[in-house]
Amino acid sequence: MKTEFLKELGLSQEQINKIMAENGKDIAAEQAKTTVKDGELTKANETIKGLQEAVKKFDGVDIDKLKQLAAERAKAENIRKEYTLKEALKGLGVLDPDYLIFKQGGLEKFAFADGKPVGLEDITKPYKEKSPHLFHQDESKPLLKTGLSHQGGQESTSDKKEAANAAFRSLFGKGE
Repeated sequence: MKTEFLKELGLSQEQINKIMAENGKDIAAEQAKTTVKDGELTKANETIKGLQEAVKKFDGVDIDKLKQLAAERAKAENIRKEYTLKEALKGLGVLDPDYLIFKQGGLEKFAFADGKPVGLEDITKPYKEKSPHLFHQDESKPLLKTGLSHQGGQESTSDKKEAANAAFRSLFGKGE
């Protein structure tokens, strides 16, 4: 707004000064709003540029191949976990780790920390009590009723055959 226009309307200089001051306040308020919006627009443009640069990094990348690679890595990680778990279970005396894993509900039912299974003693304890045949027996105990005993965890094939034959003889009432 120009002061000449206000003078033509017949306003005094004091009135014109008040009008101009009020108009100046309105203009300053609108300029502040514009400055805020300009800042938001600048930030949005910077974000867009950053996203465009990030997208350019993946330009030409086969998404399906990446998904397949991720699935293969997950499968390999599960295989590694499974073998680690089986070895740990064997270390606790489990004769058939696959069966125990199945009975527990699968690999995902076991906890792992730093790639190693944790809490196996707590998991195997009920099985040791209810199903001791799933675990290595104390080596000093005799094998079946034949008087044979494990020797250093090694038992010959003939010892196993003899133990099986003795078990059959006892079942069918034939003496030893």
